[in-house]
Amino acid sequence: MQPIRKVVFIEPKSESPNVYSRVHIPRTGAVLLATLLERAGYEAKVFCEDIAPVDERELASADVVGISSLTNTSPRGYAWADKCRSAGIPVVMGGTHATFRPGEALGHADFVVKGEGEGPLLDLLDALQGGRSPLHIPNLSFWTGGRAGRGSQVHNPNRAFVKDLDSLPIPDFRLVHGWGRGCVASIMTSRGCPYDCTFCSVTAMLGRGYRYTSPGRVVEELRRYRDWGYVFFCDDNFAVNRKRTKEILRRKIEEGLDMRWSAQVRAEVTDDLDLLRLMRDSNCFNVYIGFESFNPRTLALYNKHMEAGRIQRSMETFHKQGIKVHGMFVLGSDADDAESVRATLRSTPSSS
Repeated sequence: MQPIRKVVFIEPKSESPNVYSRVHIPRTGAVLLATLLERAGYEAKVFCEDIAPVDERELASADVVGISSLTNTSPRGYAWADKCRSAGIPVVMGGTHATFRPGEALGHADFVVKGEGEGPLLDLLDALQGGRSPLHIPNLSFWTGGRAGRGSQVHNPNRAFVKDLDSLPIPDFRLVHGWGRGCVASIMTSRGCPYDCTFCSVTAMLGRGYRYTSPGRVVEELRRYRDWGYVFFCDDNFAVNRKRTKEILRRKIEEGLDMRWSAQVRAEVTDDLDLLRLMRDSNCFNVYIGFESFNPRTLALYNKHMEAGRIQRSMETFHKQGIKVHGMFVLGSDADDAESVRATLRSTPSSS
């Protein structure tokens, strides 16, 4: 294989509108991988289609293309993969959908990196550069016959999760084509979730344990966006460790980092009035909460450990502090019927 100097990442857009279509928040995975590759001496570029179109001249000059997709972006991701492979460019796919459907993704890609991709991707590029077999690279799925013969599929087991998240570099969003002040700065401070909701992919993808960066690392990253109007903490649950969350918010206030922010949290955050006041005083203007349903049977089936009344009280408490609520719902469970879905919709404020 020719020397690998340039890797281009694509974060495809969805064929149907979603929250990323309206608010330009590049997911951190591809950006972090590109940052790691730059540090390792490669040239890396990221195209997030919700921000700017892919520059096909840049794509044609790539030695390897990486594509990260969710389920709703996988059809377009597969189309990009097919196009790159037909042009003779090796394709590596990753992200949530490819992690859970690696065999499907290999119908369009040469390699699939499952789960956390930082170590496996670097190992794969190193093996390709040296003409070595990827047989023993954890987290990797591939074809035994390579690009020419295809052969059969191999799905290697995953390695242990990254324990020290501070060891990873701060993602350099300057590598994202078209990224600028009109976009949202996205900060990852943790991975995993201690809860085990039955419908959710987070624990299967990133583990049920809760791993997090140090408060000092979070503040260091916030300083980069001192003059930005808005940052988004993209953790699946920002306030699991409330003591740590409080320290981060206190330091944000002390350092005059007064940009507005939002994050995903659970409804019971409002039980901690000290945390709630710190959220308000540090300029939290919006929270994203997975309420899922107001049907008690659905909440039990989802293993949410939450009651409908508590959800309502949580929304009221946030609103009293001037914090908006973006509620997220999963309708159509085996415990739902037409009336329970209608009841959930009736119980949901039209504007939160």
